[in-house]
Amino acid sequence: MSDVRATLACLANEEVARVFASIVLRVSAGDIPRAKVERAVDVLTRSGLITATGDSLSLNSEGIRAEPLMRRRNEPDLHSPRSAPGYGIEMDQPRLIVEPLQRLTDTDGAALASLLTQLSASAEFDRARTEAVIAHEATELLVARDSGRIVGTATLVTAPSLTGLRGHVEDVVVDEASRGRGIARLLLEHMTQLAQERGLRTLDLTSRPSRESALRLYESVGFRRRETNVLRFSPTAD
Repeated sequence: MSDVRATLACLANEEVARVFASIVLRVSAGDIPRAKVERAVDVLTRSGLITATGDSLSLNSEGIRAEPLMRRRNEPDLHSPRSAPGYGIEMDQPRLIVEPLQRLTDTDGAALASLLTQLSASAEFDRARTEAVIAHEATELLVARDSGRIVGTATLVTAPSLTGLRGHVEDVVVDEASRGRGIARLLLEHMTQLAQERGLRTLDLTSRPSRESALRLYESVGFRRRETNVLRFSPTAD
């Protein structure tokens, strides 16, 4: 389903079209951002395949009208193509990519400082610490950019142990103005892709039990809840 319009336009068999529509309409809003579900419904409605009235949806008996769909090729995709394994996964319109931050500019620093305040009230941006994270071989500071502007970030920490190479996800946050677009999912999918490529034995993250929507997102990209306790020791300054 990388291109909904092209797929619909090529479906000449009404039975196949109905199956495709039912799959799209049954997707949980918790797994795909609401905006993308609404966009899919809009495409299907304009195609003549379904009728949307208020919150109800129904399939039409007529086939797909391909011509109107083909005239809308320049409209945003439901799912734009993603790159092959590696850096620079693309998604959504305008151009939104995930990439490792290689150097810290003043503009990027200001964006990260804003994101940190949304992550935690006690979090403070420190330029030297951020540059150390970028430079360290065990950490990967990933950023999501919307037309060049940082709108989300997450940090991948890897460390060798006697039982294998382990990874941990830290500081996942998306700018409030850009939430609901699947950016957090894109960051996490990039994390799991890197874990596969680098041969990590495990990739862990922690989340409060009260954050049910976040937990569902984590599970939808492959993370599983564990019956364990998280303990923390916080050294105090002398």
